[in-house]
Amino acid sequence: PVARAFGAIRVDRGSGDDTPLVEAGRLLRGGELVAVFPQGTIPRGEAFLAPQLEGRHGAVRLASSAEVPLTPVGIWGSELVWPRSSNVPYVMNLANPPTVTISIGPSFQPDPSEDIGPATVALMAKISEQVERAKRL
Repeated sequence: PVARAFGAIRVDRGSGDDTPLVEAGRLLRGGELVAVFPQGTIPRGEAFLAPQLEGRHGAVRLASSAEVPLTPVGIWGSELVWPRSSNVPYVMNLANPPTVTISIGPSFQPDPSEDIGPATVALMAKISEQVERAKRL
């Protein structure tokens, strides 16, 4: 309910329901911004980058169908705020809060004539570049 109050679209992974993609496409065509974690989860730590960050095709499909650009974003340190083993974020460390860095790369328009698989691999490579950059910030 909290996430929905902030505009999140509920996704039930593995359900086969395309309602979230339809809703996200409607928002994009209406000029709204939509954030998608194309890897299907919030990656935390080095293990998600080895040997490469893999993604699902939804972000590229959305951008292509709505004719909007994709902006690769890399996030580093989020596992310190929301550990993988926890159902809720850790917000009590006020004396020494962790640092989370975000790096935003240049937007690009996926080629609608390109196969979705290679386009998704290209997107994930761009996101990985931003994650590496965020690690160095």
